[in-house]
Parts: sequence; structure tokens; C-alpha cells
Amino acid sequence: MEKALRNKKAIAFFVLPGLVWFAAIAIVPIFQSFSYSFLKWNGITRPEFIGLKNYMEIFKDGLFYKAVGNSLLLAFASVFLQLPFSMLLALILAKGVKGENVYRTIFFIPVIISSTIIAQMWMKVYHPDYGLLNTS
Repeated sequence: MEKALRNKKAIAFFVLPGLVWFAAIAIVPIFQSFSYSFLKWNGITRPEFIGLKNYMEIFKDGLFYKAVGNSLLLAFASVFLQLPFSMLLALILAKGVKGENVYRTIFFIPVIISSTIIAQMWMKVYHPDYGLLNTS
């Protein structure tokens, strides 16, 4: 393992494609959307540079502050309520409590049901006689 970690060219060769994809999919759109925020543009017509006017309009509206507050509340609830509760349930199930299989089944029913419903919907779409994709 040590020998493989010494070969910096091989590491760069294998890491570079992942970094390029990450930049193309995550980093470039962030900078692109930042540059779009200085434009008045609907995506079709020619863009018009308006500077900080979009930002001034957002901060004038009280709806922006409400949206930020809701986002912070959701983050707080997720970290300080949902995470400890789910960790407690996982620890209880890991200890081997009575009815452990029943609890696991109850927890995984939504996953199974949603997958089944999605499969049934796609079967209806692709059905050769009455499928939505095959109707003319």
C-alpha cells in the first residue's frame, strides 16, 4: 500500500477524471448561476446586465427572510431532533430487543411500498396494449 501511495503520477491520473466531472457538474454551475444573478434574463431573450438590482429586490422583500428562517429551522430540526431520535432507534435495534424484526419491518415498509408503486407505474407506462407510451 505504501508503494502505491508514493506514485503521485498514478494517483493524479486516477483522481483527475473524478475532479473534472465534479467541477463540471458542481463547481461550474455555481459560478455560472452567480454570474446570471447580475442579469435580467428569462433564458430565451438576450440577457441585460443590471448589476446588484436583483439582490436589492430580494432583500427588500420580507419573504426572503422568512425563507431563510424556514431553512434554518429545518436544518436545526434535522440535526437536533431527527438525528438523535434515529440514532436512538438504531442503537435500540442493535441491542437485540424483543420484536426487533417487527420494528425493522415497520421501518422498511415505506421503502418497499414506494419501490413497488414505482415499478407498477412503469409497467403501466410500458404495457404493450394500453400503456401511455404506446398510445397514438
